Amino acid sequence: MPRAVATSGSFGYSAVSRRSTPARVHVHVDFAPRPSPNQTKPCSSRDVRTWKEIITLEFLKRPSFLRALSSPTSELHDILRDIFASRDDLRAPCSPDRYVNFAVDALHGVKEFGGTSLSKALAARLSIERAIRLEARAIREHFDILKQPAEKLCSFVCFHLYVKALPDAELYPPPGVFVAMTRRMARTWEPDLKAARASDTRKSPADTEVLDRSRIQLTIPEEVSCVVHDADTNEVVLVVVRNFCANGAILAGIALAGSRALSCRNNVRSEDPGSIVQAGFTAGSLSAPTFGLARNFASRAKGAAKAERASNDELAAALAYFWARAKSRFPSEVIEDVEGFYDAHSIPRFDPNWPFSATTTASLFLTIAGYPVSIPSAERAPGCAVIAEGYARPVHREGQPHRWAIGWNYRREGATLIGGHFYCSKYATEMRAAHDTAWSWSPLIFHTTGLSNAHPSTFNSEGFKLEGFAFVTPIRLASAYAAWARDTTTPREELVARAHAALGAHFGSSGDGDISYS
Repeated sequence: MPRAVATSGSFGYSAVSRRSTPARVHVHVDFAPRPSPNQTKPCSSRDVRTWKEIITLEFLKRPSFLRALSSPTSELHDILRDIFASRDDLRAPCSPDRYVNFAVDALHGVKEFGGTSLSKALAARLSIERAIRLEARAIREHFDILKQPAEKLCSFVCFHLYVKALPDAELYPPPGVFVAMTRRMARTWEPDLKAARASDTRKSPADTEVLDRSRIQLTIPEEVSCVVHDADTNEVVLVVVRNFCANGAILAGIALAGSRALSCRNNVRSEDPGSIVQAGFTAGSLSAPTFGLARNFASRAKGAAKAERASNDELAAALAYFWARAKSRFPSEVIEDVEGFYDAHSIPRFDPNWPFSATTTASLFLTIAGYPVSIPSAERAPGCAVIAEGYARPVHREGQPHRWAIGWNYRREGATLIGGHFYCSKYATEMRAAHDTAWSWSPLIFHTTGLSNAHPSTFNSEGFKLEGFAFVTPIRLASAYAAWARDTTTPREELVARAHAALGAHFGSSGDGDISYS
């Protein structure tokens, strides 16, 4: 049995506590902010008067607009944005973050509304705006904490668990099988797994193993953050961080970005349950190696390139947050392993403007409660990542050019959801899956994410949501980038065009053979 050494306290850095607010508000965070209007000249005083008249007229015509004043949602921001976009002949009177203030000033003292109803609505709005500012400030402080460097493992206050490594012949769950929690789950999945595996003749069908709990050496409960060590060598084999983000508004924004990415990109492992898509750079396929941003956008219709760019911009921001949070909550040994690989080979970070820019830091633009916000000097994420939804795979291992991978289940919802747990077979260890959980593991060790009862028959229902990010690196990434960087004779535009063509054809197929997740 494993032994544990535990100390009280938090794991790494705790999240910033929320401030008390004068009104209850739902602060919405969006990692794909609407661009601010490009205004080079100030609005004239005549235009300001015209805008105030327009605002008054619109609110008089539509009583629902007045109700939006006292609504703790972003409805008022949406209304005002549409109003200010309706007149191309007038310059906007202010920046988008001042729209509400401008409207309140325009409506103040307008007698046609009736003094009592308007004064109540304006008073409610002012209270809501104060609450939003406090919430937005707390979120900015949440981002500021990410600038604190990670601590060495020896400085972390958490559970330290020690587990014996198993001989290769006794790994559990055994390599090559799907893991099911119950016989019923195994029977439910059996036809789908056989059909999916039959579509890829390169791989033999995998069996499904019903989990035998008597063979599990260690189960990590849903609420426990910990570091798991090899009992004989003291080597770290798994790091688990619960409540990784610990901010509901940011989690909702991350989930929105992840869902958008999943909906517009091709699944690269159709033979496995669920869906997994690539983001950032890829080394291409074994038959056509090439370095470039993954071209796995599902649509090739007119305007798809613009939509793909917008999706990459949003994902780059969301993954930059994931990386920054990981740097402040995981041991520095894990972070330095990932950073060291990218730095040693000069591989660019996930800059959606690559190859025309290859920045390592940038301002992080997002929208908080309808207000555009910039977080300066955010470090860009490692260049390779995946987004997964309900993904499971047989017990496996794969090569990676550095030791650690980092995953984050930012969304796990469903009152009756069971399964989808993470297993490390070398140590017969089960990490119980939970909402807002991040973990780090070595892909070189046999591992898997098990099946869940989120079967395709119920997978698209609102009852089950299992989504996550992971930073994983193709084994051939360094050599593919080196080959790209060595080609100094071909114009960069032509190299990009070639890579786009090759990667577009590559992602039209059902598998990569060079990515790993779970």
